[in-house]
Amino acid sequence: MLKFTDISNILFFCLGATITWISPVNTKIENTKIENGTVFFDEVLPKDFISSINTLSTVGAAISAYFYTHIADKFGRKITILSIGVPYLMSYLIMGIWRTVKTYFVARFVLGVAMGGTFSVIPIYAGEISCKYNRATLNSIGGVMLAAGGLFSYVIGSLLSLDHYNLTLAFFPAIFFPLFFIFGVETAHFYMYKNQEDLARQAFVKLRIPNEEIERELEHVVNIIKAQSQTTMFNFIRNKVFIKVFTSVIGLLMFQQLTGINAIIMFNETIYELTESNFDSSVCCVIIGIVQFFSSLLVLTYEERFGRKTLLITSALTMSILLTILGIHCVFLDYGIINIYLKLLPLIVLSLFVISYFIGIGPIPFVILSEIFPWRVKSIAVSVVSTIYWITVFLIVTYFHSFATTVGPDSCFLSLAALCIICAVFVYFYVEETKGKTFEEIQEIFK
Repeated sequence: MLKFTDISNILFFCLGATITWISPVNTKIENTKIENGTVFFDEVLPKDFISSINTLSTVGAAISAYFYTHIADKFGRKITILSIGVPYLMSYLIMGIWRTVKTYFVARFVLGVAMGGTFSVIPIYAGEISCKYNRATLNSIGGVMLAAGGLFSYVIGSLLSLDHYNLTLAFFPAIFFPLFFIFGVETAHFYMYKNQEDLARQAFVKLRIPNEEIERELEHVVNIIKAQSQTTMFNFIRNKVFIKVFTSVIGLLMFQQLTGINAIIMFNETIYELTESNFDSSVCCVIIGIVQFFSSLLVLTYEERFGRKTLLITSALTMSILLTILGIHCVFLDYGIINIYLKLLPLIVLSLFVISYFIGIGPIPFVILSEIFPWRVKSIAVSVVSTIYWITVFLIVTYFHSFATTVGPDSCFLSLAALCIICAVFVYFYVEETKGKTFEEIQEIFK
């Protein structure tokens, strides 16, 4: 099972690189401005160039989720996942070859389409090829690849020219196609939904499931599909259990963004400037990328040992404490009582913040997303969740910088700290423990 998620999660690597792409590019553009443009562009850039291309990618992600989940239901998970690689490849090639404002706008929007597809389809795929004992591990590989993509983007973005940077990022979706085409496998759930039992059995064989377990797994999938086929889609959506499940997932993913994680990653270098850190902002970004990557690796070792709720609450409360420290640091900065040693604090605090994020609120909502929805409504539910998620990202990324500069970084970080506390309360009262449980057992809990 591991190799199939490893290959499909190359797309999460691309997603991580795409999210962090904006940070080194912003620095390159700001540092190379000339009278009629920049070293990289021969035309005058709009004042809101960086925020616009950021906005376009989140808009593309928000509108693409339903499109991709519909394709996944109609044509299969494997074909859909292969198709997601196309916009990644084309966009980076376009930005690497044609350097104009219009091509960058178009390319970033198309990258957003790929981001939405990655977010909505890969968790479904991972959930369907996993079992109750390794769901968290298989889904957490996506978090590792996301962090690896972010680290790669930070490092390469600081070393290469803009064109070479984009062309280098095009390499990963390019190698993804042959690898997943050859080694990727369709899920047995999709085959059984299409009444293709022989192909479903072959899918289990390719996943290296022991022969004695294949019939039991097939029967399990058949029972799920039969049970859910006996009621209409409308009745599913009206069901109180589904509403509670849907609310818990939406809440988790919204709070994940309300911690400010994406804004902090995208505007990493700007934050170090706002907090007057003692380090070069580009170096700080690389350090944060390294911390992000290794903290995501730690998740693989302990995520199946502890409950989802415990990790989520611990993560949210720790992030709240760290954001409070950062806010107090900014208050001291305003009063001029920060010495040279305390200027190291933003780097230390943000490193710990990233670690705290990856022990819970980062990867676990995606695990729950993959395991909690009934098969009958999984695609439409995930597409709606994905759309709301990317709208939240859009709002935070669009207004984070202006909010931080308007109210001051101290008020900004303290507000995020308060939201982390609210997140912990939400998890305690509204999120159910799903560790080590089958789909049927999870649904019984919500009843």
